[in-house]
Amino acid sequence: MYISRPIRLPSVSDEALDLELHQQPKYITFLPHSGLQNQRLAYINAMILALATKRTLIMPEVNLGSGTYWNSFAELEHRVDECPRHRQPGKVPGCFDYRHYVPRAVEDVFDLSALGELGVHVLQRGDMGPDYFERELGIRDVYYVNDTRRYTYQIHDAAKTALYGKYSTRIDLDALIARNETLLFFGSLFGTDRLKLTRRPLVKARRELWQRVGPSNAGVRMAAEYVVQQLGGPRQFTSVHLRLGDGAFRARANATQAEIRHKLEQRDQQDGWAYQYEQDGIAQRLMTVRDTHGPAKLLEACVALHHRQQQQQSTSSSSSSSIRDPRFRLIYLATDIHPESLANLGNFICIFTLRDFVQQIKHLIQEPLLIPLVDAEVAAQAAFFIPTPNSTFSSYISHRHLHYS
Repeated sequence: MYISRPIRLPSVSDEALDLELHQQPKYITFLPHSGLQNQRLAYINAMILALATKRTLIMPEVNLGSGTYWNSFAELEHRVDECPRHRQPGKVPGCFDYRHYVPRAVEDVFDLSALGELGVHVLQRGDMGPDYFERELGIRDVYYVNDTRRYTYQIHDAAKTALYGKYSTRIDLDALIARNETLLFFGSLFGTDRLKLTRRPLVKARRELWQRVGPSNAGVRMAAEYVVQQLGGPRQFTSVHLRLGDGAFRARANATQAEIRHKLEQRDQQDGWAYQYEQDGIAQRLMTVRDTHGPAKLLEACVALHHRQQQQQSTSSSSSSSIRDPRFRLIYLATDIHPESLANLGNFICIFTLRDFVQQIKHLIQEPLLIPLVDAEVAAQAAFFIPTPNSTFSSYISHRHLHYS
């Protein structure tokens, strides 16, 4: 376990942070659960609440392993402390979802520099023991915001806005701001719609955090940069996130592939790309390169072809010599299944996944559980991105795509 420590952020001076932490400070925190991207949404919601209430955010550890289940406040507080203590949590009653629990300090996973610019102070929680706050910070005065169901409370910053989505209870932000307790302690804060915001500074801050809270790990950034350069550089390719491997996504896999294929076809129409039988020879040569020499040589050929396409566009070449055929569109595919399992995506030849670069980047990634963040960073730097509907990972890539645009 790591020790409790304040995190020094750019634009927050040591003096200002020390003043906040030692002169009658007030804090805010929450209980984490679910997969990495849902955890990230919860952290960002907590950051906005810290900003609005002018409190220091005590950040719980982030879990890089398998997602853990939501539970009511008391049960979740117990499990997130007790389950990881066992050598084999999966064999302990009530702890099966902690069998692959891998806690890390938040700053070791996500870039928090935007918080400094917002003036938000943060403290990394050192352990998840229920006595942590009194033991480490001397806090006894706590206001608990309990949740008894997955979508209990939604927090509103305006008096007349109605509950939205699945939530059953409304909490006014101004009521939270007025609380005098030393610590505001929430249960779950995950969910894109957890905060119903109308105040422009808060809306702007959340949008900024959605876009800028990306990976902090140097190896992740270096690996993503390498892959992007191999694809011809930023904004030189199209990217797709295709989640099909689990739960509801698996059940509607064919429909998702058809929808994404339709969006690619729409993009082809917008760009003036169309199937050209006279380019069948190029298509056959590319497939021969792929089958004979593998993805590295195919990528070289596809990037060279992409550059020729760009030159034709810039010189307004006639359609008779155009090679703007959809089969040759340069595509990066972020997916949770093997590309050979894709049946309905289309007849694209120049399509690549992170699997095609693993041997070249594996030495950069000391923590294999961070590899999905490489996938996201590459996809986010495309010229055009197509998401999987209702995927939080797709939402994350979309926000990072805006950051890079």
